[in-house]
Amino acid sequence: MKSERQLAILTVLLQKDIITISELAKKLEVSTRTIQRDIDDLNLSGIPIVSKQGLGGGISILDSFKLDKTLLSSNEMAAILSGLRSLDSVSKSNSNRYLMEKLSAGSSNIITGSEYMLIDLSSWFHDDVTEKINTFKNAISKRKLVSFRYISPTSDEIRKVEPYYLVFHWSNWYVWAYSIERSAMRLFKLNRIENISTLDETYINRNPSLPSLSSQNIFDQGQEVSVAFDSSVKWRLYENFGKENLSHLPDGRILFKGRYADEDYFLTFLLTFKDKAEVLEPKYLREKICTFCDEIRGIYEKMV
Repeated sequence: MKSERQLAILTVLLQKDIITISELAKKLEVSTRTIQRDIDDLNLSGIPIVSKQGLGGGISILDSFKLDKTLLSSNEMAAILSGLRSLDSVSKSNSNRYLMEKLSAGSSNIITGSEYMLIDLSSWFHDDVTEKINTFKNAISKRKLVSFRYISPTSDEIRKVEPYYLVFHWSNWYVWAYSIERSAMRLFKLNRIENISTLDETYINRNPSLPSLSSQNIFDQGQEVSVAFDSSVKWRLYENFGKENLSHLPDGRILFKGRYADEDYFLTFLLTFKDKAEVLEPKYLREKICTFCDEIRGIYEKMV
């Protein structure tokens, strides 16, 4: 509470040229004595707060301590603020909002107020993912090992990792970490993580390379496939594949040509299109879909 109040005092001082202690006390709903103690603490921490006596007096921060925002263009400042605002969408606090206020303080000539970009990094699982993000963020800063149960298409097991980066990509959050069990760097999807806990063990930074997030490295592998889609699902094809993998057939349908790495996942994905998708190649995949549909029919016929 004390640190948050001192941060609030600092934010106000960065916005105003001068303010009285009584005004600060009223604004923060505390006594003037409390404000004075906070100011003394801020001074001791190296923030140069000066006092001016007499009419029009008050306290202020030395101009030399304030960030000279003329070093930033309006587009650069807008980009910084958009980034900070997006981080608060997955934060349990508004810490980045205070930083935004500090950066934008007294910069009306740079920030026009006509903001055009809003970025929300949260997901449908906002509270759960936010908690995991905070856990990994703290573990990374302290170089602590993290243990969790990881549920993937091929396994369900306890993993112990050295976390290095939090990654937001493909509309999901991941952690780029060194897996102790696999002795290699791995990308773990936060939605698949359960029972997460920070361990007392620390690790030495391996200075790993950044993860390769190119869609070509992730999806352009495995079996080649050709699928004809009804034109009514064009919007979904653009969302999932991008138009570079699409072409038009003479009958008006849309042809997708590409590769998939996980056959079960691809089959499940195709079934969400119902009768709007037809596999053209490979033939064995057509047969597999027929078998799959017969098995589903068998389940429901037993219930009739």
